[in-house]
Amino acid sequence: MSDDKFDLTRRKALLGLGGIGAGAALGGAGTMAYFNDTEKSKNNTVTAGKLDLKIDWWQKYYQGKKRGWDGNKSKLTNNPGPIFEIDDAKPGDWGCGLISIHNFYNPAYV
Repeated sequence: MSDDKFDLTRRKALLGLGGIGAGAALGGAGTMAYFNDTEKSKNNTVTAGKLDLKIDWWQKYYQGKKRGWDGNKSKLTNNPGPIFEIDDAKPGDWGCGLISIHNFYNPAYV
């Protein structure tokens, strides 16, 4: 170990902190430009793609009648309303249901 004295004055500490603060302010101002970009486009349409999504479903409840989609594509909908209807549920009853999303006319997948 050496007997060198560590000499940190108030002036050096304040200059160091001021330099760090100035560097942080410049770095923050430089990156702020990435988040504040605006573009204007009049009478133009920008489209990244279009999906025609339809849903179908089926449910089976306590050995009752199976309800849901019968496989006919014309019966698929974008607004199904309530999907599952459970009549007269009691403790110990059971059931299952499935919701499927179908994509038409586009190579995308869900």
